[in-house]
Amino acid sequence: MNNTNRIVCVFCSVCVYLKKNKMQLDSYSYGSSLCDGSNSNDITDIKEEDYLYCEVCKSSFMKECEVHGAALFVPDTPVPMGVSDRARQTLPAGLELRKSSIPDSGLGVFNKGDTVPVGVHFGPYQGELVDREEAMNSAYSWVISKGRQCEEYIDARNEKHANWMRYVNCARDEEEQNLVAFQYRGGILYRCCQSIKPGQELLVWYQEDYSKDLCVTLDYLRKKKCSFNEVKDTLLQVISCSLCSVSYSGRIYFDNHMRRCHYEEFVRQQKSGLIKYDDVKATERSNSQQISCSFSHGENQEAVYLCSECGKSFTYQSNLRQHQRIHTAEKPYDCSECGKTFNHLSNFQRHRRVHTGEKPFQCSECGKSFTQKSHLKLHQRIHTGEKPFQCSECGKSFTELSALQQHQLIHTGVKSHHCSQCGKTFNHPSNFQRHQRVHTGEKPFPCSQCGKSFTQKSHLKLHQRIHTGEKPFQCSECGKSFTHQYPLQQHQRIHTGEKPYHCLYCGRSFNHQSSLKEHQRIHTGEKPYSCSECRKSFTHLKGLQQHLHTHNGEKPFHCRQCGKSFTEQRTLRRHQRIHTGEKPYHCAQCGKSFTYHSSLQRHQQIHTGVKPYYCSQCGKTFTHQSGLQRHQRIHTGEKPYRCSLCGKSFTQNSHRKQHERLHAGGRFDYSSSLKTLNCPNTEM
Repeated sequence: MNNTNRIVCVFCSVCVYLKKNKMQLDSYSYGSSLCDGSNSNDITDIKEEDYLYCEVCKSSFMKECEVHGAALFVPDTPVPMGVSDRARQTLPAGLELRKSSIPDSGLGVFNKGDTVPVGVHFGPYQGELVDREEAMNSAYSWVISKGRQCEEYIDARNEKHANWMRYVNCARDEEEQNLVAFQYRGGILYRCCQSIKPGQELLVWYQEDYSKDLCVTLDYLRKKKCSFNEVKDTLLQVISCSLCSVSYSGRIYFDNHMRRCHYEEFVRQQKSGLIKYDDVKATERSNSQQISCSFSHGENQEAVYLCSECGKSFTYQSNLRQHQRIHTAEKPYDCSECGKTFNHLSNFQRHRRVHTGEKPFQCSECGKSFTQKSHLKLHQRIHTGEKPFQCSECGKSFTELSALQQHQLIHTGVKSHHCSQCGKTFNHPSNFQRHQRVHTGEKPFPCSQCGKSFTQKSHLKLHQRIHTGEKPFQCSECGKSFTHQYPLQQHQRIHTGEKPYHCLYCGRSFNHQSSLKEHQRIHTGEKPYSCSECRKSFTHLKGLQQHLHTHNGEKPFHCRQCGKSFTEQRTLRRHQRIHTGEKPYHCAQCGKSFTYHSSLQRHQQIHTGVKPYYCSQCGKTFTHQSGLQRHQRIHTGEKPYRCSLCGKSFTQNSHRKQHERLHAGGRFDYSSSLKTLNCPNTEM
């Protein structure tokens, strides 16, 4: 129906609201599909859901109200499907998202413009068509009635394919309700039933606020069936009355409405045989709460079975019996392998796959298989990047609801799990259980390849990549691969030059936090690693490990060229330069090269002439501390190097070695000794 230009407007307050908020008056296109926004011009039979309701004159109409003209719609802000935060971006002007006034309800939609008058329509509610199982597990699902025993499920869980209406929270009572949800031409619309003032939150319910003819009231639903948050998460089924446009959550409530509110029409249809009720009052008193509502269209009949515990209705009695096991705790399906029991056959069948190893649900992207379809869907979010569960406090998104719930404990600050051993507290039981393994030493996750055990399953998975050789994280710059993501992130700083960790004492920067911590020990003097043999302390663990070799005599680092062994790897590397001839340290003054950095430093003092080491006995100065120490033995007479064969002592170790050659039949080369002592360029 393209009659936008013919609208006769009598809603002055509506016009003012739309104009001030820069909105466009729009009339709903006849036959449009509300699920995907597409239009269909094929008009078949007129259905009950083709009627709208005028809040002013309280009458139903199809194309337009005879008195007040066409219905008025506030359009969404146009945003293409697939945009990551599409739902937020579709908010019409004059509305905003912020924390809901209802406790524990996350975000809500608020009016930030002028008063929204009665009669304004929002919608349609947008989302993806899903199966019943998916819809029942979503907090954003609606049921759309398509006729006898035929339903469609629209789910707005994925923000990429939803609009802002997913954020509208449910009203807790009739007084705070200002929107009514109803089904119209295959979709869900929200109609303003109370004016919404500036700063007021939009709150919806799926029954009229003035409807007092429900066989089950809002209070019953809220108190007997479930709490408010559960009501919000319950799958809502909407059936609208074509005579007054009042909407109901199920067929049973709609049928009772017809009998009570439109009795003449009810009697007329009953006399004509269109509707036949079999002793409704008797069945209402029945404990089984079965209400037979047989519609005589040929031989087709539809019966509704109502649960006496919670009021939920079912089309088939078998479904009711299955549902009642929730209340009775009956579990008739027993596993012969482990004895576990189940109340539903489907749950039992899923459980059996644990024993059989069957994984019938395979990922088309990577080939990984799963025992349950729901697990496959969760896994596929790794490939799609979808994170449908968003934190209302900080906006962070998660792939799973459980991950969001765990994250939200960070904001609440609640840490209800207390360790009796050390007093540490935790906000999640899994974290607490992992922590307790520190005290018990338990490592329940063993590696099947080498037998090594781990406290956490994630640590085992990382370890297993050593055996498989899997390195899934690759550097885009140089192609180097890593077993997990953190080393890759550290490695990439080599290419970017990023050094995000800064020393507060001297301003020096580091690319790893661990390097910064080690460096800061220079300033603090901390030496946390102590030797149990001699109590000597070290700033680094590696220093302690190398020191321990002096006690056990172990020399684990061997030279392949000559077989000589060393206690430290760096000592081996320095030694290997003898074989390779490598001299990596160059003097900038004369170009001379050296094998060791210490040798270069000593050599450079020749050019500077600096002799910082002073003899207090005679005033002689030396470039090196070792030279001063040797000189001081002249004054003290100390000869610390003794020949093991004849007991003769020497002031220098080199003199002792040359002396010992005499015992071995060698010749003492005094000229070589003098040359060694006097040459200033010789490496010490």
